[in-house]
Amino acid sequence: MARMYQGILGGLSGKIGNVVGSSWKGIPVLKTKPLSVANPKTTAQVAQRTAMTACTYYASAFNSSIIKPLWDRFASKMSGYNAFVQANIGEFTDKTTANWANIKTSQGKMVAVEIEDVDITAGTTTLTVTFPSTLLDAYAQSTDKAYLCAINSATGDVALPATASTRADGAAYALFRNEVAATNQIKVYVAFKRVDGTVVSDSAYDTFTVS
Repeated sequence: MARMYQGILGGLSGKIGNVVGSSWKGIPVLKTKPLSVANPKTTAQVAQRTAMTACTYYASAFNSSIIKPLWDRFASKMSGYNAFVQANIGEFTDKTTANWANIKTSQGKMVAVEIEDVDITAGTTTLTVTFPSTLLDAYAQSTDKAYLCAINSATGDVALPATASTRADGAAYALFRNEVAATNQIKVYVAFKRVDGTVVSDSAYDTFTVS
C-alpha cells in the first residue's frame, strides 16, 4: 500500500503500479519500475557498461581513503562516491585503459601541486612521491594533509596512503596490494585537504615507468 504525505509532488512511500516512492537524504524521490527489462548490446551500450564497470571499480578501491575525505563534504545531493563517478566515468575505456591524466581524485579551490619525483622499484609495493612544500595560493597551508594514491594500469592494482603526510613534509607514501613489475605504468595522483576539512585542492597527476 502506498501513502502520500506531501501531495502529488512529494512524500510518497510505497508503490502505485510501477511507480515507487522513497526518500534519499531527506529528498522525496519517485522511481519507475520497468514493465519488462531489456538487455541491449549495441557497441555504444557495451562500451558504456565497460567504462562504468572500470570507473566504479576504482571508486570502490579509493572510497574510504580518498573519496570520503576529499569528495563527501562537497558533493551536492549525492554521495562523494557518485560525484567521483560522475566526474570521471567519461575518461575510462576499461580497467587498464583510460585518459589517465584527466582523471580527478579531487576537485577544489586549492591549486594542484607539481609532482617533483615518483619512485618505486620492481618487486616492491612502496610508492614514494615528492612535491614542493611551498604555498602555491592563498588557500594552501603548510599543515594541509596529503592524499596520495596510484593505479598500476597494467594490472588495475591500486596504491593507497601508507602514512599521514602534510604539505610541509614534501613527500607522501602509498602501498600497492601487490608487487609491481618492470615496465608497469604507474599513474600517480596527489591532492591536499585543509586540516579543518573546509578546502581541498585539485589533484595533480604524473606517470612513472617501473624499472
